[in-house]
Amino acid sequence: MEYMSANEIANKWGISQRRVAVLCSEGRIEKARIMGNMWLIPANAKKPIDARSLRYKGKENDLAKPFLKWVGGKTQLLKEIESYYPFLGRISRIFF
Repeated sequence: MEYMSANEIANKWGISQRRVAVLCSEGRIEKARIMGNMWLIPANAKKPIDARSLRYKGKENDLAKPFLKWVGGKTQLLKEIESYYPFLGRISRIFF
């Protein structure tokens, strides 16, 4: 297996040598090993996804959320509000 140094991999991937060393120390690059004070990385290693970026995180909840936090949310009062407006039926959304 052919190995490359952290500097060579950094140039190949377009990131800093320090970032490559951090990825290696976190175990995010497969089969990377340290020899002395130098990281040896397989030449065919793939660049891991940057976990610091929010763009790669899954969107678990796409529901709209209020941009201002109000003291005492109104959603817990929906049942009570429905009792005052019985002609509306079930309330699914509320805007204040």
